[in-house]
Amino acid sequence: MFANNRLHANRRIVRLTYVLLVASSGSVLSGTGIPQDESELAEEAVAGKPGESGSAAVKPSEIKLVHAGKDPRQVLRLVVAKGTRQDAVLASRHQRVQKTGGGVQIPPAKLPSRRTTIRILVGDVAAGGDMTCRFTFLTAEPFDMEDVSPRVVKTVTEQAKAIQGYSGTMVLSNRGLVRSIDYDEPKTSLTPAQQMAIDGIKGMVKELAIPFPEEPVGIGGRWSVSRPVDSNGIKTVRVETYELTKLENATATVQVLVEQTARNQQLPVAAGSKARVTILSLESKGGGYRTLSLSNVVPRKGSLTVVVKGEMLMEYLGQKQERLIEERILSEFVEPDEKDATAQESEAGRATD
Repeated sequence: MFANNRLHANRRIVRLTYVLLVASSGSVLSGTGIPQDESELAEEAVAGKPGESGSAAVKPSEIKLVHAGKDPRQVLRLVVAKGTRQDAVLASRHQRVQKTGGGVQIPPAKLPSRRTTIRILVGDVAAGGDMTCRFTFLTAEPFDMEDVSPRVVKTVTEQAKAIQGYSGTMVLSNRGLVRSIDYDEPKTSLTPAQQMAIDGIKGMVKELAIPFPEEPVGIGGRWSVSRPVDSNGIKTVRVETYELTKLENATATVQVLVEQTARNQQLPVAAGSKARVTILSLESKGGGYRTLSLSNVVPRKGSLTVVVKGEMLMEYLGQKQERLIEERILSEFVEPDEKDATAQESEAGRATD
């Protein structure tokens, strides 16, 4: 009996660690829906709190010009007409998850991909360039679910239902800086797994636009954007570095590097939880590109690959385990009428099986 209880505790430590790490790995273009091996672990993992509605404060970003680039140079500003509507399609795929504990490698869990469509409508444009935008998540469709655990399929399906129709209002400056966000109240009560997914897409909304520097830049111009990020109770610092590689017909293409780190910290857990969780290290690094028409709000094309590595100490029912986890995330902005490469890759893989 003692051995069975210990084995059960160890298994829950593995799953709980995975939930917490993936909960922390939300990043721009990541899709951020969090599938759990057991959805009740989401309730046990991080201290739950009701979903925010109403006006939410946006932590300020610090933008620094690193290099002005070649002549000619110009200021980069969004010039978007009132009434502009844009559908942004974001496809994300967790390509590989690798977990190691005590020197023993654990087989990775297969995760589904997700295609999310967000509609943005510019309702008003102020004299200074600030835009008031309504955003609505039209779909959050999981795909590539072959060999995925039925429990995970059930969870991501529930999450997709919660995300579909979720909406709000944001005020965006003509430099791509989010000034405020007002989230609508969810129409129905949410499960813990659904709430975690909603919290993830809130982070996605804040990171859709490309922040521009105050100064004029030319080809080769670089600037950095740093800001604190709180993801499901995990406090991190995120730094993005952009380089302008093309500017033609009011359309800009930038290369982007992303780095996100967390200091050693203990996570808040739900009241009454038997788990104690300490992050020993957490780091995300990646890169890619984005293409943005300056007459639109968010990029129309782009891709980003991010690798998340973390080490956590889990304590559960008297058991202690350190877990090393690595996750690779491939994400893309795609044209609304274009089939994304992650889906094409998935279909090609099935065709050769």
